[in-house]
Amino acid sequence: MKKILLYSECHEPYLETFVTILKLLNDSKIFIATGKKRHDWLLSANPELYTDVNFINLKEKFPVEKNPVKAITSVLNNYEIIKNFIEKEKVSEFIILELYNEKLKLLMSLNFPFKNVHSILTVHNIHDYFEVDETLLKSYNLNKVRKYQKKFVRNFDKIVVLADRMKDFLKVNYGIEPYTMPYKLTKLSYIEKRNNFLNDKTLTSKVKFVVPGNVDSKRKDYYSIIDSFSRYDKNKYELVFLGKVIEEKILKYGKTKNINIKSFKSYIPENLFNDEIINSHFVIGFSSGLSPYGILKASGIEFDGPALGVPTIVNNENLMSEKGVFLFTENLQATLDQLFCDFENNEYLEKYGKSAFEKMKNNTADKYLKNIKSLLEADK
Repeated sequence: MKKILLYSECHEPYLETFVTILKLLNDSKIFIATGKKRHDWLLSANPELYTDVNFINLKEKFPVEKNPVKAITSVLNNYEIIKNFIEKEKVSEFIILELYNEKLKLLMSLNFPFKNVHSILTVHNIHDYFEVDETLLKSYNLNKVRKYQKKFVRNFDKIVVLADRMKDFLKVNYGIEPYTMPYKLTKLSYIEKRNNFLNDKTLTSKVKFVVPGNVDSKRKDYYSIIDSFSRYDKNKYELVFLGKVIEEKILKYGKTKNINIKSFKSYIPENLFNDEIINSHFVIGFSSGLSPYGILKASGIEFDGPALGVPTIVNNENLMSEKGVFLFTENLQATLDQLFCDFENNEYLEKYGKSAFEKMKNNTADKYLKNIKSLLEADK
């Protein structure tokens, strides 16, 4: 039986994707290296998935500005914990799902201890590991990749990305053949809940729109969204900003425009996050243009709608895929006019709801078994 070690820092849906698919193979013992607090949270949030998974508790990340010595000691300890575990347990695959701790990345680049292990790295941001065009760096105010980051990525046997565009970028520019894995999967429970929503005749007459992600103008164009909705009667719609509020001034601006916004002050548990979207009519992903989404990195907006069966409105064509129903627009107000009209004419189900519902069935874990088998297969 294979022994697979997953290193994970923060992305719950992506960790869930790997654990779910690996369990379907039924030929692996799964270990997860993560912080102790996160370990406890994962077990409480999703006991069915994680109870029979083995956890390696890492030291919590400590801010350098508070105590440099403690911060460095924490990184060194985690490095040794991972290294010793791999050697002792004779781990066959070491998969990094995300690594944002640059000190640990630097340490691994200097002394990568996993030479005899099949190693796999997920690249979330291409510019964090590979050189990109200078104009892109200037356009998005990105830092140039450092030597240790380039050295770090070269240590891995295989690279995984989240979107086909990223795969094409690496193939064209670097001759690399990465694998693609979805950030988020469709569960059977999602299909059942979405079906119930679409067939519930007692639902409100309001059209529900959800804008997922932290409420931060660097990520999405919240001001444009607010301006567009301010032109409509508040009784026609429900607008949800589904993420922790980072910029309070965005909500204040909404009040000046006399629109009702449902918002959240703190982090939203994944199950509540998903339920809020499943029980909605449209997801809105109006990117701000300040980050290289769809070019050098993927956005969560590419996966939420398809996995949960909800049509998604975007202003960036690079965020669209065949996995879900996407509506591209450069004029949100004009699109809202059409959507409200369709809803009032009882055309939502036929024009948007049914097709998104059918497509979500193609995003279940079993559809990615071939991908994971190929990924885990060592090159000969």
